Amino acid sequence: MADELPPYMKPLFVAGGSQKIYDCVADEQVTEENPWVLIPKEKIVEDFRMRAAVCDFHPVKKQVMAYPGEEILLIYDPDYKYGENFYVCLTEEGKAAYFESIKPAEEEAAEGEDGEVAYGEDEIAYEDIALEDIVLKDLPATPAPWNELGSEADLEEEILTTSRSLITFMIQRKRRMFGAPCQFEDRNIDAAKDAYIECASFEDSTFDTHRQEHDTATQNVMETCEKACQTEWKKPRAAVSQYVPRTLPQAQLDKINKSKELAKFVEGVCPRFKLALQQNEIMDVFADDYNELVDVDGVFGNKADNNLKEYQSFTDLEFSKNKSIAHIDWHPYIKGIVAVTYTEKLKYDDRVDVSTRILMTPSLILIWGFSDPIHPQLVLEAPEDIYCFRFNPTDPNIVAAGCINGQVMYNWRHLDIASQ
Repeated sequence: MADELPPYMKPLFVAGGSQKIYDCVADEQVTEENPWVLIPKEKIVEDFRMRAAVCDFHPVKKQVMAYPGEEILLIYDPDYKYGENFYVCLTEEGKAAYFESIKPAEEEAAEGEDGEVAYGEDEIAYEDIALEDIVLKDLPATPAPWNELGSEADLEEEILTTSRSLITFMIQRKRRMFGAPCQFEDRNIDAAKDAYIECASFEDSTFDTHRQEHDTATQNVMETCEKACQTEWKKPRAAVSQYVPRTLPQAQLDKINKSKELAKFVEGVCPRFKLALQQNEIMDVFADDYNELVDVDGVFGNKADNNLKEYQSFTDLEFSKNKSIAHIDWHPYIKGIVAVTYTEKLKYDDRVDVSTRILMTPSLILIWGFSDPIHPQLVLEAPEDIYCFRFNPTDPNIVAAGCINGQVMYNWRHLDIASQ
């Protein structure tokens, strides 16, 4: 075909689904060797009726409807030479011209198939010959002319050629020594200074290898910077403002003073106002009570002594020695009964270091009575240090406690302190 389509042929794109409808699936039913297919006109008209504008033949609908024949020629274009994957022939004359143009190619293909068949028959006949009937001859090989296919330049690059000037040496000898007899003997190298010559290695600048090609990569990045800003604190300065009081007309003031709402308000706040005045006369509400407790004389034990005195202390040499008190709670019903919990006096880092010893040491709640300050009445044991606890206000025989490890509730039931 020519580089440009004839007027009776149009490029056409046929989708994969439409190829199955028209039985022209690319590279299966139509290939580059057999690119053409005849599609019944009735099938295309039925597709117009079913899919309307979605039909792939819609761009050439008028030509298809006016086509006089019964089959329309569709040709596969795998290289998209004319812009689409197919092109369609829209006249009977064009269809006949296309078949005439591809007839020589089909005849050559048929001859090739016949030659393959004949070669196959000769091969079958050759297999029937016995091995002893075959005669081998050693004939000289006939050289074929060189056919250059573009590799000559590569071969020339592989040929070793001289790329620098040659080094010339000149060796001289006295004339009388030419043809003179020579006598070789063994001698020690230490006997003569010229017994050997040392050729030590040295760096020759003539043969320095220079790097002719260097790959370097760079990348631009955004510059980063750190900045800080702080609002400047201005020094304080005195400032004043003046305003005009808001006043009411005299007639409106007289009306408000005679109103019942004002009289009712005064009657409601008058008792509280009188009580505040009485409290101001009785005591100074702004006085500091702690400063008033200071003894003026400063002598311990005098009549005006206001210091707190120790009433009673509870000590147990086994359970409370070298420990700190975390929480205290009084018994809700029985007087003179107080419960105290003791914990290790350690910081967190020190507690981690001696955690093994702490786990082996029981954590206790000691219940003391004023009658015996040396021996606790009851000892309640817990698995971890207790930092808070409390008696149940309705059932004092139950004690709830919180441990350092996060356990919140521990109950000691049947705790009968009254019997103890």
